[in-house]
Amino acid sequence: MRLAALVLVLATVGACAPPRATPPRAQITLIGDSTMAGMVWYETATHPQEVIRSTYAMTITAESCRRLVVPSCRGRFHYVPSTAVVAMRSLRGRLGSVVVVMAGYDDVDINAGVSAVMAEANAQHVKTVIWLTYRTDVPYVLPSGFPARSLYGGHNLVLFAAARRYPNLKLADWNTYSRGRPGWLASDGIHMTPGGAVELARYIKGQLDRWVPPPPPPNTTAPATTKAPTTTTKPTTTTTTAPAATTTSTTTTTLPATTTATTTAGPPST
Repeated sequence: MRLAALVLVLATVGACAPPRATPPRAQITLIGDSTMAGMVWYETATHPQEVIRSTYAMTITAESCRRLVVPSCRGRFHYVPSTAVVAMRSLRGRLGSVVVVMAGYDDVDINAGVSAVMAEANAQHVKTVIWLTYRTDVPYVLPSGFPARSLYGGHNLVLFAAARRYPNLKLADWNTYSRGRPGWLASDGIHMTPGGAVELARYIKGQLDRWVPPPPPPNTTAPATTKAPTTTTKPTTTTTTAPAATTTSTTTTTLPATTTATTTAGPPST
C-alpha cells in the first residue's frame, strides 16, 4: 500500500513539473550591400542563413548598391535601396546586442558612413558592431565608374582608425580570410558565388560566437521551491507517522495501568 502511494506521489510530481526551459537565443542583425546579399539570393543544399539561424535569432537586410550614409545607387533590381543607417533606424529597438556590417563597397569615402553607423548603433544601445574588412586589390568598378583596385585599402585604414575611437567596434578580417579561396568569389573579387555565400555565413557565425555574450542560464528556482516539497512532504506525514503514534499510545500504556490499580485495592477492603 505504501509502495503504491509512493508511486502515485512520484507520478504526480512528474506530471506537475514544467518542461525544461530552452535558453533564449541572442538577437543579432546583419546589414549589408550586394556583397552580403548572396546570403539572401542564393539557395543551396545548405542555405547560408540557416548556418547562423541555427544558433542566433537573426535579422538580415542586404541590398544591391546600398551605401552607408550618402544616397545609395540604383541596384541590380532597378531600384534605389535605403542606406545602412536608414536600415538600422527602421529596425529601432530590434537590432539586438550585435550588428554585423558588410557594406560600403559602393562608397568612394566611408569616413562619414562609419561615424554615422556607429552613432546609430550607440544610440540604440548595441553592445558590439562587427565590421568585415574590405577585400583589396580587386578588379571591381563602382557604378560611378570609379575603379576599386586601390580604393578599399583606404577603407580599411578608416576602419582601423575607427576601432581605436569606438571600443565596441570589432573588425573581422574578411580581406585576409578570403584570400586564396577559389570558388568563393565572382570574377570581380567582391561578390559571393552560391558556395561562397555559405562560407561567408560560416565566417560571420564564427565572429558571432566570439563576440556575442552567452545567454543567461534558464531559471530553475521556481519549480524546485513550489512543486516538489509541497507534494512529497504531505503524504509522508499523513500515511506513515500518524497511525503509528496512535496505536502505540493506546494499547501499551493505558490498559496495563488500569488493571494493576483494581487488583491491589481489593484485599484491604475485605
